[in-house]
Amino acid sequence: MMRPRALLLILIYIITLQVLGFGQFKVAPLGNTIYEGVFTGNGLLGTMTYLSGEKSVRVDIGRTDVYDHRANSADKLFDKARLSLGYFNLDLSCTIEQAKGDI
Repeated sequence: MMRPRALLLILIYIITLQVLGFGQFKVAPLGNTIYEGVFTGNGLLGTMTYLSGEKSVRVDIGRTDVYDHRANSADKLFDKARLSLGYFNLDLSCTIEQAKGDI
C-alpha cells in the first residue's frame, strides 16, 4: 500500500507538469519548406509537415530503412540516399491563418 505522503507528492508532480507544460512538444509556426516544418517519428517511420501554400499543408512520409541501392557514383549522399515513401497534401477551402500548436 502506498503511503499518503508519497501519493500526495505524485499528485503534486503530475499537476505541476500539466500546469507548467513540461513534457509537451511546442511546435513553432510552420514554414513553407522542410527546413521550417515539424519533424515527427519513432526512429523508423517519420513525417515532415509544412505549409505548401496559403490553403494547403504537405506531409512527407519516410522510413529509415528505405534507401537507394544504385551504385552509379562514388558519392554516398547520392549513392545510398534515403528515399521518401511519398507525401500527401491537405487542401483546405479557406486560408490558413495560424499553423502552430502543442503536441
